[in-house]
Amino acid sequence: MSNLLNIPTFQGFTLNGVFRGCRVQKGRPNQQGVVRETVKCGIEVTRTDAYGQPATDTLELTISDKLVQQGVPAKLAAFAGTEISLPFYSSGWIGTKGDVGITNYLANEILDLFK
Repeated sequence: MSNLLNIPTFQGFTLNGVFRGCRVQKGRPNQQGVVRETVKCGIEVTRTDAYGQPATDTLELTISDKLVQQGVPAKLAAFAGTEISLPFYSSGWIGTKGDVGITNYLANEILDLFK
């Protein structure tokens, strides 16, 4: 990754790969019938599969409502197809039915990329 677009002052976790774009994921209606929309961005990463061959996966970072309101998905769209290093943080959760998971969020420091 010789021309990796990054934030050199960021000290946390980063996801490095080719930026593929953003999408909206619609959730299930809650008890009031409201459907939550979540915006995610995809990064394509290359790995070696079980047979020693290169394979690609697209990993997603959830974009907070605050960053969506600040226009980050539209600003990131300009980087489609570009090797990029995106800052992120992880948050664990437990659902009401006992399900558990970890969600990876695009960090607020992404705003430094647009200065």
